Amino acid sequence: EEMRKPEIELLIKLKKGTFLIDSQISIPDKIYLVGEGMYSTILRAKTDLASIILIQKIGEYFEGILLADMMIDINNNAGDGVIVDGTGRSVFIERCRVSYASQSGYAGIRIKNLSWGVVIKDCYIDYNFKGIVNEDSNFVRINESVIRFSYSHGIHVLGGGSTRIFHSLIEKSQNQYACHIRLSRGSDHEIIDNYLEDAPEDGKNIHIGETDTSVDNCLVLGNTMTENNHNIYLQNAQNTLIGYNRIGGTGRAIYISSSCNGTIILPNNIEGTTTGIYDAGTNTIKLHAKKFGALTSYVFELLSSPPTSPAVGEVYLDDGTNTTDGNPHLRMWDGSAWVDL
Repeated sequence: EEMRKPEIELLIKLKKGTFLIDSQISIPDKIYLVGEGMYSTILRAKTDLASIILIQKIGEYFEGILLADMMIDINNNAGDGVIVDGTGRSVFIERCRVSYASQSGYAGIRIKNLSWGVVIKDCYIDYNFKGIVNEDSNFVRINESVIRFSYSHGIHVLGGGSTRIFHSLIEKSQNQYACHIRLSRGSDHEIIDNYLEDAPEDGKNIHIGETDTSVDNCLVLGNTMTENNHNIYLQNAQNTLIGYNRIGGTGRAIYISSSCNGTIILPNNIEGTTTGIYDAGTNTIKLHAKKFGALTSYVFELLSSPPTSPAVGEVYLDDGTNTTDGNPHLRMWDGSAWVDL
């Protein structure tokens, strides 16, 4: 309801052509700035800029801004392509190509400072140091977009709030350790029905959490991905639901590091990976037994004592200390006792 396009006060139409920009274009609220197509209307930076487009709070908050149908080309100068900055809602960036914010630390699109209700749709974001950066407690929706050839992460969430990514192609991040999607902060993120391909050799398709910060309540559903190291990497990620993904490549399909309690793994199609699902810590995991396609392997750490405060259906691998026959077994908590499987 809050993200629908409201009535506007001014529509500015830019004709076909290449415009050389030597200072920021600042867009106030209730303005539509529209070109004639991402390959027809080109805003190209002539020099270093903080960004080509700045959408920023002027009064108490802003709302009802549309940026559409143009290319925003930082032209390998220092600066971001678009900055959304300030308390606002109903900001739409549609059918834009945002490219060549290639210098270290810069991004094609940067959202910051409590910008609630930013929608990025049908955009082509390429050849930037980072594709999209969500810095603060923002609500951001990325839909039906292409993000490719980012030197670092394709999408990087550095602040609180929620980022939801649907029906998009994210591929070919360049740095050896880069991720297509890196969720370092926030909660209630959703990654649904995307195609992630050609992550770097030591990078990851999806990395949720950080060593010092918990990222909670994320959904990873219905995605297709291939990668050479870890397709989905959880680190201090709580209550993550992973299911119905198609995962290939030669590395680990799902890697669960330490402090990742509440992970639920529904059926996934996992084929060709070195390891299907790897639990590297003493995490609380619910693994649904029904397979969807070929599940290569599920690797648990051998434990000499069961997890404390288990949930019904929780499973761990006992080294034989507590099993009936003294041999290693998977054991499951049935609500009253641990049962050898």
